[in-house]
Amino acid sequence: MESSALAHREAHVNAVVKARERALAVHSNRKHVLGEDEYLEALDFIIRRDFFPDLERLDAQNALLDALEAGDQGAAAAAYSRLVPRNAPKRSAKASVSRIQAATPASNAWEMPTPSQNGERATTPPPPS
Repeated sequence: MESSALAHREAHVNAVVKARERALAVHSNRKHVLGEDEYLEALDFIIRRDFFPDLERLDAQNALLDALEAGDQGAAAAAYSRLVPRNAPKRSAKASVSRIQAATPASNAWEMPTPSQNGERATTPPPPS
């Protein structure tokens, strides 16, 4: 009688253990414990992203300057491609010219011409074209 009770108990325990293993295997909220190196890399990434957002750009600028100083064209091209994204919009020459010729807040009809040193009124120079 004892052996059948032990066998039944062992079968029940094995069934419970297997069911628990299956539940843990398919559980979606299973936690992934990182190793020390992985944790430090992830923490470093988060700190750089949140507290120093321009650090990546500064690293690329330093790499570009180092490559130009060393005369390494390949490294300079790689650093430049990190600085300038490929999908950046191209600036047209027309947009830059119109921006240069735009009126400044001080350039209006009420502005007095700048006096010259000999007492005559000097005219303001024309805007660059």
